[in-house]
Parts: sequence; C-alpha cells; structure tokens
Amino acid sequence: MQDLTFRRRWEQSPALSAETCKYIGLLLQCQTKLWHFAFDCLVENEGLQYICHGLRTNSGLQEVEISLRSLYDVEQLGKGLAANKSIRQLKIFNTPSEPLLILLTQLRKNQSITEVHIENCLFTTGTILSGLKHLNAAKIKLSNVQLCKMTDAAIEGLKDCKCTELTILSSTDSSNFGPVMEGLAQNTSITKLSIIHNYQGLISNAMAEHVALMLEQNNTITDLDMNHRANERHFNQPLVDFGFRMICEALLKNNSLTKLDLGACRINDDLSALGDVLIHNTALKVLNLSGNWLNNPTLDKFCEVLKVNATLHTLNLGGCSLSCGAMMNLAAVLHVNRSLTDLDISLHSPEFTQHMYPTLCSALKNNNTLKTVTMGFCDYRLESAGTLASIADLIKTNTSITRLTVRGDMLKSTKEVNIIEFIEALKKNNTLTTLMCGPFTVLKTKQVDYYLKMRRIIP
Repeated sequence: MQDLTFRRRWEQSPALSAETCKYIGLLLQCQTKLWHFAFDCLVENEGLQYICHGLRTNSGLQEVEISLRSLYDVEQLGKGLAANKSIRQLKIFNTPSEPLLILLTQLRKNQSITEVHIENCLFTTGTILSGLKHLNAAKIKLSNVQLCKMTDAAIEGLKDCKCTELTILSSTDSSNFGPVMEGLAQNTSITKLSIIHNYQGLISNAMAEHVALMLEQNNTITDLDMNHRANERHFNQPLVDFGFRMICEALLKNNSLTKLDLGACRINDDLSALGDVLIHNTALKVLNLSGNWLNNPTLDKFCEVLKVNATLHTLNLGGCSLSCGAMMNLAAVLHVNRSLTDLDISLHSPEFTQHMYPTLCSALKNNNTLKTVTMGFCDYRLESAGTLASIADLIKTNTSITRLTVRGDMLKSTKEVNIIEFIEALKKNNTLTTLMCGPFTVLKTKQVDYYLKMRRIIP
C-alpha cells in the first residue's frame, strides 16, 4: 500500500469512531511502504491519539494532506507531524486561523519537511503570517488565501521567513499587498517569489507599485514570477502599462534579479522602458514575456538594445501578437546578438506567414550562440515548399542549435521530394539533437531512414 486517504463524502458526515481511528493508526505504523496520507474527517476526540501515534512512528511517509478543524485536532495531530522524520511535503487545507497558527508553531521542531502548501485558509488576521517564520521548509506555497487585517506581526513573519521559494496565490484586494511586500522587502532568505493575483484578474497599479518598491529594496530575490497562466477566467485583464513601467523603473535600481516572468499579463506596451532596463541592468538573464499583446508596430528601442545586450541569455516571446515590422526587427537582432542562447518566437500573430520563415531562418543560419530555438505561428499549417526549404537550409548550415521547435504541422501535406531534401539536411547536421515539428518529436537516430519511407517524421 502506497496511498491512504480518508475524506468526508459530505459536510454532515458522522465522526470516525475511536475504533476506526485505532485501525488507521495501526495502518500508519505497519505500512512501511506508505508514502502518501490524506485525512479530512471529523473524529471522536479519543481517536486522534491513535492517528497521532501512527504519524509519529511511520518512517516511510513522504506526503501528507490534512485538514485541522479545531484546537484539539492540532494538539493531537500536530504532535505527530512535528515528530515525524520522513515527511517531505505537507499540505494544510480548510483550516481556521487559530489552529493553523498553533500548527505552524509546532512544526518548528520538524527538520524533514521541505515543502509546505497552505490552501483555502482564511487569514482573518495577518498575524497568521507570523507563523511562517517557524517553518524550516525550503518551499512554501499559499493558495487561495485571503489576507485580511495585516499587522506588524505579519510583516515580521515574512521578514524572518526562512524558506527559499515562496508562492502566493491570493484573491484579496491588492491594498493588502502593501504590508506583504514590505515584509518581503526585508527578507534575506527568499530567492524565488511567485505572485499570482486572482482579484478580478487584475494586477492593479497599486499592486505593481508595491512590487516595484519591494524590488528596489530587496537584494536576495533572483527569480520573480508574475505569470498569469493560472488565471484563465480573467485572461483579458491586463497588467496596466503604468504598473509595468513602474516595475521596469525598479529594475534599474535592482542588481540581484536574474529571472523575470511576466507571461500572460496582457502587457500592451512598446517595451521602451524594458529597453532602458537592459541597457543599465547587468543582472537580468532570463525574460519571459509570452502571451502578451505587445501591439507596437516595430518595438524599435527594445530591438536596438537587444542587438548590443550581452547579459540576457533567454528570451520568451511565445504566443505574443507582433506586427511584421517588429518581427523584421527581431530578425535583425538575431544577425548580431551574441548573448542569447534560448529563444522562443512562436508567435500568435496573423502576420506571421510563410514569407517570414526565410527571413528568420536566414538570420538564424549564421548565429552561433543560440542553442534552443522555438519558432513559427502557433496555428499556422506549414505546407509551403519554400518554408520547408528555408528550415532545411537552416538545419544544414547552423552549427550551434541543439534543439529546434517549429510550430505548425510542417510535414503533413508537403510533397515527398521536399521531405527528402529536409531529411538529407537533417542527416548532415552534427549538432541538432532534438527536432520538434508541431506535436511530434524527432530525435536524431538511425530511424531517420524509416521516417523517410513512411513519408513523415513521426517517432
């Protein structure tokens, strides 16, 4: 047995008897191969001691999901969790504030838990955040939490939090993020911060300002993720351009952030402020702008800066809607840039037609620094012989790309003679290890002749 789960089927389910809890405790003690335990049940008071003993003595558990309804639950089960030496991941859900704070305090004795996930808990007072400082876990995730009545104790808790990765998925009005960012600005342990804000799907100017102030003061966070990929219900709500520019201004004063993810924030900006950042900031190495509008006709300043930038090595523009002029400027960047090693220009743009492939492939042919390239139009079917010939010429000439992804159904309707040319180019290439054509992946192996006979490149 590897998984042991007890959940209430409905809200008014009767409490588990002491006898049932005794058997659960015995299972926890005896099942040495048990790695996952989930518990969300009402229990007769005297029964919890058996489960507590089982948690205390089990030496194989790796993951625990638990809901604590009362102070008595915490007193019993909290002891077992704190004493266990094998648990690595702990998920706490649907737990009131007072029991949660006590549990977090108890867990300061546990040295084995590396990840803590707190979900669907109403933080009726910001004091709950003070409990985070007791955790020894490297990763902490707060999901669907409501941060209310923020206090000085909450700021202190975030300031002294010892984790290295913190994720906050909140549905709270952004006005409560001021104290949160104030505490994080003083934290010296967190290196990766993820903020997903679900309040009306909007990252407001006020929230962006709080994040900007935090970036100006904090010098330990190296990875900031504000990607709204999880916020599909309000996908069309933007990170207001003024807020985006405030974050850019803060990056001019920040020398520690190396990775910035603003994917799917619906930024509609010419990126000139980001261009200023790339001129003066020498720390930023990874930039994700995927899924944004970026409706500026040319992105002139941003592209001019990219030509001479020597620090950025990963740029993701996947799913962006770019004009033909902006794509031409990006092609010009690829001719001269010598720092980018990972590039995604799989665009969501009606203007990305087969005529853009020769231009992009020509720019990529003589670039000897890029290792991973993703290109194409996300919904475009590549049935042009000229398009395939351009990509074949790129594969035959380029000596640095090891992984190439081409969006679109590249070989579905292409004539066999063009596929043969493509295969021959693939055979002559000595650096490419992975080729992805639409949903299919090709590894360079001896099976390439088989693919040729089948008139398609499908593994």
